[in-house]
Amino acid sequence: MLTRRTFVAGLVLPAAWRTPENFGARGDGRRDDGEALAQLSRWLNEAPDRGAVLRGRYRVGRRSEPAFSGPFAAEGALTILHPRNTTLVFEGGVIVMDNLDRGVGDQFHGIYVRGPGCGLRIVAPDIRWSSRPTARSQGDGLRFYGDPSESGA
Repeated sequence: MLTRRTFVAGLVLPAAWRTPENFGARGDGRRDDGEALAQLSRWLNEAPDRGAVLRGRYRVGRRSEPAFSGPFAAEGALTILHPRNTTLVFEGGVIVMDNLDRGVGDQFHGIYVRGPGCGLRIVAPDIRWSSRPTARSQGDGLRFYGDPSESGA
């Protein structure tokens, strides 16, 4: 776990870091690490100036079920709400979406970012699906959703 400020390509990175393994992920590509990624999302959203490093192969088997509740339920394997100096670094890490219903598709995203924010960095994301949908999937690898009314504009 990194605890000091680090510089990468001239950018100041968050002071507090975690990995999915800190929340119980195995990162072996076989076990469903969806709950560990949901817990990592909660931690990232609790306070500004936080980051995560992904080094394993994280399988997500959940189908469109909110990972946590609140004003905005999680809609992705990693859900970032109103980012404030939030960084995700994929150091060889992969999110494997293994959550498609045959013939139906899905609406769950790899990384979902919602609301106004600042200082969001996603470095070298790698999001894959274990199979192709037979129907149109509404799930995106990266999904950004914002609404001017959320920022007071």
